[in-house]
Amino acid sequence: MKSLLIVLSGLICSAGSFAQTPDTLFFQDWESGIGSWFASNGVWEVGIPMVGPSSTHSGQRCAATILNGNYPSGSNTRLESPISPQIVLPSVSPPEKILLKFWHWFRNWNDNGSIQISVNGGSWQTINNPLITGTSNAWTQYVADLSLFANSTIRIGFLFQSGTFDNDNGWYIDDILVVKKVSLLNNPEDFEAGVGDWGADNGVWQVGVPTVGPPNAYSSLNCAGTMLNANYPSSKSSRLISPEIDIIPLQGQSPILFFWHWFRLWNDAGRVQISVNHGAWQTVAGPFSGTSPVWTQAPPVDLSAYADSSVRIAFYFQSGTFDNDNGWYIDDIRIEGIQDPTSIGEVHFQVVTGFELSQNYPNPFNPTTAIRYQLPKSGSVELTIYNLLGQEIRKLVNENRIAGQYTVQWDGRDETGAAVASGVYLYRLKAGEPSGGSPGAAQGFVETKKMLLLR
Repeated sequence: MKSLLIVLSGLICSAGSFAQTPDTLFFQDWESGIGSWFASNGVWEVGIPMVGPSSTHSGQRCAATILNGNYPSGSNTRLESPISPQIVLPSVSPPEKILLKFWHWFRNWNDNGSIQISVNGGSWQTINNPLITGTSNAWTQYVADLSLFANSTIRIGFLFQSGTFDNDNGWYIDDILVVKKVSLLNNPEDFEAGVGDWGADNGVWQVGVPTVGPPNAYSSLNCAGTMLNANYPSSKSSRLISPEIDIIPLQGQSPILFFWHWFRLWNDAGRVQISVNHGAWQTVAGPFSGTSPVWTQAPPVDLSAYADSSVRIAFYFQSGTFDNDNGWYIDDIRIEGIQDPTSIGEVHFQVVTGFELSQNYPNPFNPTTAIRYQLPKSGSVELTIYNLLGQEIRKLVNENRIAGQYTVQWDGRDETGAAVASGVYLYRLKAGEPSGGSPGAAQGFVETKKMLLLR
């Protein structure tokens, strides 16, 4: 394997630092005013909010789409960071990350906000999915991974758009931070150190002491919840998303996810989801609905299917058009049966120094097999399955990815979801520089291997 094994012995490595001090690359709290930021088409202001949130997230000032009134209909405007100097993103080595973190409060209803970046002076690209919409009657943290854009200069933009007949309180932004750090999921996670690198993709989720719903957290003082001091809003859809964690099983054990929860949801629902290597979200538990007036331990979730992968865990909450209630509260999350990178003793991790496509395992297989590959640098990646005639069966990966090691599962199905016949299949990895357009446009590495499906 074209990699260097590094052994760190006798170190106590915390999840927050992993023997590395976070490096702040950029910070804006607006306390000195707007500076060289500007609005591309009006509306955005910096100052003390008079409508919307009762206060800023911290200090006295924030940025907002109108500080003392509702935003106008037909808005299409971006709050942009300075043209000069731009934010410089350095190189990263796994397990380092470059994170964009900020706090926001919004009441947009049918309108939306997009988080955007411009890389090396290029066009603006939206990095959030879903868009910011609806209402979040609390300041919540958003976290985005910018590691893919290492060794670049960037600008940050907050694009707000409103419909022809819509207006409301708007979108408020505070405490913008770009930081280089090792970001790992605490295992276990009890939220006593605060929200950390957890983020909500569309508001609502908070971390702290509950004052509505459960009389206390499950253990100690803090927990996560859909609004700690009020009922959740109607028509809401938002995930509480964890930092990444590597699911490396201990010998002879299965990785199992446990957590405690309290909920009063009535017709609404909560689900547990998993994203593997920044892929699509997959539901692995739930729905949870109705009411549980006591803290209970949720049914354990077997994560064996994600062994040897890097995953993020999300608690996905959805409410109906006319529904609101106390909400869903989460505490004491833990994954048993996996190696702990924060433990005392030897810590092993790999610095990738070359491209590699490994033989799938198991092989032969029925119906699922795992394909591992590694990237020494960020770039575009295509991983595609073909039959022996060279016809494309399924594209497993087609996107830009950061340097590191990845595992992808193939379930023996084609793009339509139909099971393919027994036989020999080919899988090909193409990897290159970040394309900025369609992934795979620039080729730096190409390798093909065979595998055998036996049904």
